[in-house]
Amino acid sequence: DQFELNDVVFVHRHSQVILEPERNLTILNSMVQEVPRILYYRGTELFNHHKYKEASVAYQKYMRVSEWDTELYDAKLNLALSFGFENDYINARKQCLDVILSEPNYQPAYNLLGQIAMLHKQYPEAAMWFEHSLICSKVFYMFDNTESTVFNSLVNLAVCYANTGDKERCMRAIEKAKKNCIDQE
Repeated sequence: DQFELNDVVFVHRHSQVILEPERNLTILNSMVQEVPRILYYRGTELFNHHKYKEASVAYQKYMRVSEWDTELYDAKLNLALSFGFENDYINARKQCLDVILSEPNYQPAYNLLGQIAMLHKQYPEAAMWFEHSLICSKVFYMFDNTESTVFNSLVNLAVCYANTGDKERCMRAIEKAKKNCIDQE
């Protein structure tokens, strides 16, 4: 039997109140099979719940059996972020560099390397990473390197140049940010 629905609209939106914040994590934890997609989603749920050590373990298991490059790069970057949130910047950097070796146009990896360098007040190195992020391809698999990402790279670049005393480059980065990303405050 088939039937037709006319004038039906489905609206998906996030609720302001999360009634069951652990629901997805509970479901994923109950799945004992180590199917790549389940490992990936479990790692992501753990990451989103700020359980970085557990997320690291899940992502490392996933990376051994991954089947889809885009998810693999995302898992590697989230693993790098997990290391960073645990103050393990050496492994965070290694993970970012591993992503770049696999996919040289993955802009988020360059941005994270820049942010780690800024955190350690290594502004010339940070500027190099942000500069490189700006020359990455604008479209990468399913991820777009959006104007807001470019804006953030330019603002961080301006901060780096301000901290190295290069006022001219700082002002050029600010002007580019203003010109290319007028929807940002």
